[in-house]
Amino acid sequence: MAWKGEIDVTISPFILKELMGTLKKDFGWSNEQIKNTIQRIKAKTISIRPKIKVSVVKEKDDDNRILECAIEGNVQYLISGDKKHLLPLKEYQGIKILSPAQFIMLFTYVEPPTG
Repeated sequence: MAWKGEIDVTISPFILKELMGTLKKDFGWSNEQIKNTIQRIKAKTISIRPKIKVSVVKEKDDDNRILECAIEGNVQYLISGDKKHLLPLKEYQGIKILSPAQFIMLFTYVEPPTG
């Protein structure tokens, strides 16, 4: 959806760094693949440098950086796969916290035929 310009996506340097580590460690991507992907992401997203600090997630402070980006970006939705800390919040300061599947379902729901 972001690639098509249908939605605006905010991202922070912290999130990009986390993504780079995940692509390397969990998916075994090469440095070149990561560099190219990060460049494409940067071209399609709004970069946010959060000035505010929150301490909502006590167990994993890094997740607070995600919330800070969402707050500073004044977003409607925070999309996360974090079932342990972020998704259980469901909402924070008016920001709905959804899994990728929930987000996709929200925007692909088709009205059942009437009559």
